[in-house]
Amino acid sequence: MTTKPRTYNADLAHLPSALVPLTEEQRWVVWPWERRTTKSGKEKWTKPPRQARNPRRNARSNDPSTWGSYADAVAAVAAGNADGIGYMLKDSNIGAIDLDHCVDQESTKLEPWAEQLCGEANGAYQEITVSGGGLRIIGIASGPETHRRFNFDRSGAGIELYRNTARYITISGLQIGQCPGLPPLDAFIDMLFARHSGQAAGGLDFNDADPQASPDYDDLIQNGAPEGERSELFQAVVWHLAGKGWSAEQITDELAQHPNGIGAKYADRLHPEVSRSYEKWRSRKRAAVTGTTAPNDPWPQIYIRNGELPRVVNEAEDALLLLGREVYQRGGLIVRPVLSKLKAADERETSGWRLIPVTRPWLVESLTCAARFLKYDGRSKDWVAVDAPDRVADAYLNRQGTWKLPILTRITNSPFLRGDGSVCERPGYDPASGLLYKPDGRSFPPIPQYPTKADAGAALQAIDGLIEDFPFVSDADRSVALSAILTALDRHAMATARCTASHRRPPAPASRCWSTSPPYSPPVD
Repeated sequence: MTTKPRTYNADLAHLPSALVPLTEEQRWVVWPWERRTTKSGKEKWTKPPRQARNPRRNARSNDPSTWGSYADAVAAVAAGNADGIGYMLKDSNIGAIDLDHCVDQESTKLEPWAEQLCGEANGAYQEITVSGGGLRIIGIASGPETHRRFNFDRSGAGIELYRNTARYITISGLQIGQCPGLPPLDAFIDMLFARHSGQAAGGLDFNDADPQASPDYDDLIQNGAPEGERSELFQAVVWHLAGKGWSAEQITDELAQHPNGIGAKYADRLHPEVSRSYEKWRSRKRAAVTGTTAPNDPWPQIYIRNGELPRVVNEAEDALLLLGREVYQRGGLIVRPVLSKLKAADERETSGWRLIPVTRPWLVESLTCAARFLKYDGRSKDWVAVDAPDRVADAYLNRQGTWKLPILTRITNSPFLRGDGSVCERPGYDPASGLLYKPDGRSFPPIPQYPTKADAGAALQAIDGLIEDFPFVSDADRSVALSAILTALDRHAMATARCTASHRRPPAPASRCWSTSPPYSPPVD
């Protein structure tokens, strides 16, 4: 390819709001498209960093004196002295994840694997890269230095992780979606690193995948480590023992038995230090297992022993409730809501929520995310991690009548009235009513906590407007129709409801009219 590639840039002088804080830092460089010959003899286009105030001179990723201001960088591109701008990452609080060869340059449609990662990014800033064929995710990061690439296939598709490393990232400003401010990105970077390498970002392998390269943990526990290596090796020991199924208390007791060992540095605060390191291991291990950024709550550990099925099922349910997935009980079944495509009038497609029964495979997967199940292995004489057993899922599915799951009555897509007269406007499950509020992106005007008579009149006028052209026989008939509409909206909040009947009178020529019978209310003792 001899023609210089097209550069995909937005208005570089007006970057998206999430990136505006970066423009105030002296970390900016520019870059030109430059063709170079690789060691294999192939030619490729590269983007070497150049100084913003003097684009003829190289910028170095570990030398802040070669970096410049955002204004200078934008001016150099506007003057035609460079093709784009970039931001240096070394010692910054910015992390980035590159998704390469994942964007169709014509339609900007993402490959399925990239679309999934974008959904997992938890609202981080996302933009099309300057080549037009990749995507970059940017957020706040303060973790250890990380620079690692993982290739998916020979096409060049893959991801590259950047954090506190001597590299720079190009900035295009071609934002995808909305992001008012940069969110934390450390957990997502750690999760991707663990998912694709089996290690924690920073180099400690909490799976001990290569025993020959592992430290002598017994020696460290008993005799300690040289000065300067104690902190890292202390964490390595804790993670090693945690991976064998030990609890934080068991690890503390073991290290306390060796006053000259690896725990000596923290002798006066051993349990807090072990617990802190242990929770970090558990958080990252959980992220690797679940494929999501790790939450702040602890990851339960469930030990599987023969003859203790009731205990295991009880602990599994407690873990499932902590997981936070939308799972409920209804009509003697465990159910979950799914958004499905539905057929509408005129052959149109729409979407709507429906409840489906929870199956054993889904429950096994969810329980494996909710807790770390450990089973004793006779060969290695250690507790090893396993998937949630099928028999645990089967036993739980058949516990009708004793589930702790919230009871779901129905799904609604608008604010609603509770039985006590209060209004629920918050999306999600409402324990007081048993309703699940799913607004599906729609917004509604706020409802006053204490509506006035004028508020009620305005609401009535809005509803009356729906039927203002209908030829009711009398105002009484219109009132009964309004009563029927309001009853349908809030029937769930009423202990009893009136029954409304209607009938059609013989129509006059070219016309028709309806009248309603007075509502019937059953006698109340």
